[in-house]
Amino acid sequence: MLNAFRAFFLSILFTGVYSPTTWADDFLISSGDHYSSPRKFSIYRGSTLKFKAFFDSSAEYNLGDEDQLDTNKLFGTSDCGDRHTENSARFGWRWNNGNLEIMAFTHVSGVFEYKLVGVAQTGRPYDYQISLSEDRSSYVFTFNGNTVSMNRGCRDSSMSGYKLYPYFGGNKTAPHDIKIKVEEDTDFANFSLDKVYPNPTIDQKVNLNLEVGSDLSIGFKIYDLSGRLVQVIDPVDYAGGSHQEGIQIQLNQLSAGMYLIQPYALDGGKEKRGFVNAPGQAMKLIVI
Repeated sequence: MLNAFRAFFLSILFTGVYSPTTWADDFLISSGDHYSSPRKFSIYRGSTLKFKAFFDSSAEYNLGDEDQLDTNKLFGTSDCGDRHTENSARFGWRWNNGNLEIMAFTHVSGVFEYKLVGVAQTGRPYDYQISLSEDRSSYVFTFNGNTVSMNRGCRDSSMSGYKLYPYFGGNKTAPHDIKIKVEEDTDFANFSLDKVYPNPTIDQKVNLNLEVGSDLSIGFKIYDLSGRLVQVIDPVDYAGGSHQEGIQIQLNQLSAGMYLIQPYALDGGKEKRGFVNAPGQAMKLIVI
């Protein structure tokens, strides 16, 4: 009992998370299969995809031939409104010479590419992130302090498609049951703020371009450059889809100056951030 408690305490101390048995999604790739269960379908839209993943010793395998170097798939999304075999970005993994190698894996206009990002340890959770470069022409994969850039097949303001879950192969199916735990970052709601205009604004009224992945109540917080919250615009309901023109917010409480506008959503009674297609997850706004 003492050893079990010590292991639990150390897992919190060194990883900053609780036991992986409490995670939201446990995936099983059964022996002789490619796909994991449970089978899921979920739409994704955003500029940053973040999650945690945990492998146990079942990630160790020996195929006995060149297929050992094939990249298995972990988690990611299709993109550019295409099938994942046309355009997508996801993390991959493989067991190679006693190492659990974590890979960046993409399809760009139907051609797949992969690069090594780092090495993980079994029995330990890690943070993973896929984001867009500032000009939206490439994906940025971040894992365990390492960063790798990969080309992208479009320059849309957000990654848009369906989520891609664990899959074994390559050519071969799983040689034995493989268990993987994945927990997506839920601090972000499924919508993005793409544009604020006119900017600068002279009449203290602005329009917004929103991409909403599913029905949400969305509001906005406005800060001055010192970080002081100067105005809260209460959430209103938006249906899933693109919202452009005519979505206006009044800025009658603001004097001339530069501000930061940050969207948020009420999702299941919890306030969550929205994605912003600008550095720092906030859009600059100039009132003159």
